[in-house]
Amino acid sequence: MAAAPALDRPDLDGELVVVHDGRLHFGALQGRGRRRGRGAAAAAVQRPAHLIVFDVLEASGVALLDRPYRERRSLLEGFFADGVLVAPFSLCPATTDRAVAEDWLDPAWGAAGMEGVIVKGRPQAYQPGRRGWIKVRARSTQEGLVAAVAGTVHEPGALLLGR
Repeated sequence: MAAAPALDRPDLDGELVVVHDGRLHFGALQGRGRRRGRGAAAAAVQRPAHLIVFDVLEASGVALLDRPYRERRSLLEGFFADGVLVAPFSLCPATTDRAVAEDWLDPAWGAAGMEGVIVKGRPQAYQPGRRGWIKVRARSTQEGLVAAVAGTVHEPGALLLGR
């Protein structure tokens, strides 16, 4: 195995989030993205953004894409432990315990805005576009067209749906 790269200048993979009213709020994030100049500076103070980091792709000019996830995760945890990454960066939790992952799918996490968990293989190289990863959603939704309502719109007894 090649020597580990120095823990500086990492290229990261993560998700930018804004918390609003105690939950992750995509609309608030989009609203920040549309602002410019003073409006952007004010929005940053009112609703700060955080980067939830879940992978490291490169460090000190060394590409890590072909390294197993367990190595990349160890480096990433080292960035946080050594103070290389601090707020507004946040380390995404990870586990190899299925029961813990299932607990994260509890509706209480959904109330905070968490959509689900990503399953990666520990020996797996990084795959752009998240190919080979499995996203387990906290809840599953489907879109449908309401064709008819039995009862009132506010208190339907039955719906006729089309997909």
